[in-house]
Formats: sequence, structure tokens, C-alpha cells
Amino acid sequence: SKYSTFFLNPTALDTALSKAGAERIGSLGKADASGVGDKVQSKVMEEWCENIIPEIVRVVKAFLEESEDEKKLIEETLMKAKEQTCSLCAKLFEDWDENYKKADETKTMNNLF
Repeated sequence: SKYSTFFLNPTALDTALSKAGAERIGSLGKADASGVGDKVQSKVMEEWCENIIPEIVRVVKAFLEESEDEKKLIEETLMKAKEQTCSLCAKLFEDWDENYKKADETKTMNNLF
């Protein structure tokens, strides 16, 4: 690609989620704005969306099959993650704006969840 930020956003997000303990459930979505033919950005994104849906369904089904105790533990873990997302970002990203985090944390949490 001719772009200096080629795949920077999906790669940074994937790295941050991995550092936070997330497990990728499908392929990493990467689309090049200068792609052509089968690699045109909109087509690549559409294919990725189509392919990720079955993976999401698989994970949700697995969750629904968990015991009630396991579901409770998973839900508690997700709530803890929700509450700590902004402080985690501050640890993961050297350039995280602490003032932005404090001012917008509630709004961000409400939008995410």
C-alpha cells in the first residue's frame, strides 16, 4: 500500500485487545483503501462481515450452553471489563488523553454497552 498508516487501526485494536486478554474469534479484518478488483475495500469489508457472523453465533451459542455459575462468572468479568475500559486504555496506550478519559468516561461506557 502507498499509505504510511496501512492497516494501522485494525492492527492496533487487535494488539490492544490481545494485551487485555481477548481471544480473536475470526480473522482480523483488514481492507486497503487503494485495493482494486477482488481487493476493493468495500468488497473486502463485506466479505469479512459475512464471515464473522457465524463466528459470533458460535461464541454466543457456546456462552448459552455454559452452566449458570459459568454464565454468572462471564457476566461479572464483562462488567468488570466495562467498568475498567478507560483505565485499561490508559495503560495500553502511551498517548491516552487522561483529561478526555475523565470527561467522557460515562458517555463512552454508555455508548459501548
